[in-house]
Amino acid sequence: MSNITPLSIEELHQKELELLEAFDAFCSEHGLRYSLTAGTLLGAIRHKGFIPWDDDIDVCMPRPDYDRLATLAGELPAGLRLVGPENSPFVYPWRKFCTESIRAQEPTYEGVMDQMLWIDVFVMDGVSSDESEIERMQVRMNKASRASVWSSANHNSDSMGKRFIKNAAKALLNPEHAKTKMMAMAERVATEPGYDAASRVSSVLGLAKHGWSLPKEGYEDMVEVEFEEHMFPAMGCWDEYLTKCYGDYMQLPPEDKRQTHCLKAWCVNEDTKENADA
Repeated sequence: MSNITPLSIEELHQKELELLEAFDAFCSEHGLRYSLTAGTLLGAIRHKGFIPWDDDIDVCMPRPDYDRLATLAGELPAGLRLVGPENSPFVYPWRKFCTESIRAQEPTYEGVMDQMLWIDVFVMDGVSSDESEIERMQVRMNKASRASVWSSANHNSDSMGKRFIKNAAKALLNPEHAKTKMMAMAERVATEPGYDAASRVSSVLGLAKHGWSLPKEGYEDMVEVEFEEHMFPAMGCWDEYLTKCYGDYMQLPPEDKRQTHCLKAWCVNEDTKENADA
């Protein structure tokens, strides 16, 4: 990495926007539904584009579309691929839509896997109408995912206290077993009660601190929102979603709360691409 030229945040945003356009085109071609979500949806509403200090893009898909996208991965244009815990060392329960032309490395995965620039693709699953049951499911999913991450990730960028705790846990956990348990829990989320049978949906696999849900009808009633002078789909109940996740979402957070992934990104040549995992 000593000879690389890192992308500036402005260059990174441009590359990510191009990747989002490629994702949007593929979804349109195959009739796949998706919505901007998390910080990307917040950026669209509050800034009409990227949150200035944000360094990634997030989308979410209804479970049927999310599963169908996986079956279509072999039809992606050259240089694009879909990466997840089932086909790579990635240890979180969602997938990434990646371009092989840009390397992008998080400290968490230094020495664990070589990452390519990505869009996080989250899934919206059907959930119970009982808020307490959603919270219980969220807690169990977060616990299973935490074990998977702690058993495999690089914790050197954490504070000394967190690094000690995570490395102690890492020494006791079996990475393969922890990941298998996480995937089993993710499958349970996908099928209990199941997307078609539910009237409410949530991104439990997105690992929010607390459980939440939205009316499925409101989520599926997609609208278009502006993002960097382009129009992209967003869940119809975006105001309810942003309020639940961020509270007064139009208010800027304090500067010390403006978090990034500490991403390092750079262009790669053909010889480098084939060695990357995600």
